[in-house]
Parts: sequence; structure tokens; C-alpha cells
Amino acid sequence: MTYSNDPQEDKEQNYINKPDSLSNLESQKDADEIHEHSHNVPHDPSYEHRREPRYLAPTPEEEEEAERLLREERKAAKARKLVISRKANQSISYLVTALEILLGLRFLLMVTGANRENIFSSFIYGLSKPFAIPFSNLFDTITFNNETNVLDINIIFAMIIYLLLMLLVNWLIQIIIKP
Repeated sequence: MTYSNDPQEDKEQNYINKPDSLSNLESQKDADEIHEHSHNVPHDPSYEHRREPRYLAPTPEEEEEAERLLREERKAAKARKLVISRKANQSISYLVTALEILLGLRFLLMVTGANRENIFSSFIYGLSKPFAIPFSNLFDTITFNNETNVLDINIIFAMIIYLLLMLLVNWLIQIIIKP
């Protein structure tokens, strides 16, 4: 027995499950129901008005809302940049202030002739030494009272330079993170 794809030639084949052949169906109504269920789209004419269009143009209220949201997002982004800028400037200012206090204590201990063997003074000298070394031989130091007291102008100059560097870095941060 040979099979062919033509329903007219082979009456024994079942063509009910094939969508292009509806010859074995009892009525056109059954064909419509099968077609309707195969696509899951009802053929009811009233269905057309219930279907939503794929794209609706935004209403003026929706456009205003979108613009308002965009303005708020931009405002929030500016606020975040401002907060980051302030925090960075604040952090740098705190660090440089601590350094200025440390160098100021070193200067005060040297001028008053504090004992370098003392734990506190040796701690301050040791902690401030890396920041004072770049300026150590810039100017001559003035000694008095049997060379116990030292007026080290290099420390004052270092304090001024570190303060200027802090101001410069804070200014650059303001320029880079401009709201």
C-alpha cells in the first residue's frame, strides 16, 4: 500500500490533524472551532473593539509626568555629585588638619626645647618626621638657649605648603565634580 499526500488519491489517510486539509470534518462549524482554538484568537466581531492597540501615544499628563520625573532624576544626580564632592573635601580637610596639628606640635616642642627622650615628644617627632623631611634643609634653623630650643622655620613652611595643597585639591574636586 502506498501513501500520498493528496487526500483525493488516498481516502484511508486521516487528514483531520493537518491544518491545511479539512476534507474529513463534518461541517464548516467544526472547522471554524478548530481554527479558532488553534490560534487562540476568537473570531467574534465584538472582540476587535476590546483589543488594545500595540502603541498608544502618551497623553499630555503622561508627558508632563515623564518630564517631571526626568527633572527629579537630574536633580537627584546633581545632589549625589554635591554630596560626593563635599565628603571628599571634608575628608581631605580632616586629614590635612590632623597633619597641621601634628606639625604644629612638633614646632611647639622644638621651640620650647622639650626633652627628646620623653615618650610623648619622641612619639610626635617620629610621627611627624616623614612630613617634615621634604622641607628639612630648606632654611637654616635658629637655635638659642644653649641650642636646646630650635626655631625651625622649615616646619612653618611645610605647614603652609600642606595647607595650600589641601586648598588646591579641594578646588580641583569642585571643578571635576561640578553639579
